[in-house]
Amino acid sequence: MAAGSPETPEKPLLTVVDPLAVHVDDKLLALSFLTWLRNESSAVFYGYFGIGPFSFLRRSRMKKIHAALCVSLWQLAVESAYPGKGAQIAREAAHLLGCEKDDVFCSSCAQIQKALPASGEEDFSPISGALCSIAGAVPNSMLERALALHSRRIYNTFLKMI
Repeated sequence: MAAGSPETPEKPLLTVVDPLAVHVDDKLLALSFLTWLRNESSAVFYGYFGIGPFSFLRRSRMKKIHAALCVSLWQLAVESAYPGKGAQIAREAAHLLGCEKDDVFCSSCAQIQKALPASGEEDFSPISGALCSIAGAVPNSMLERALALHSRRIYNTFLKMI
């Protein structure tokens, strides 16, 4: 200490825990996902599979597959931020979308979730293979890379939202 300055005793650092950070409102998280999904353009996703603006039936089916991909990635992101809450919040999001009883959506979700990595830090390439098989597309290396990067971009966006 400098000469002439009063001595101050060392104070322990206090850790303040925000009680709101521990509680996660499932409905609020699901609504923020729903808002994101409604504002997200699926045109890029359709373009990977060569689906143009006038392919109405194919776009309708792919919209459900894209929603299944997003719900699955949302579940992974929520699970990494709040362990044990991902599946519950994903079900809430599917309910708000009105897709929880849609066959295409449910089967797509199941296939995508089997291909999901255990954590967001791992490779997203298996998801692209699952998406190609669900969509009935012939997989090639360029399509698989594009879908893996698309999935990674969505996952990173979700992590920033949470």
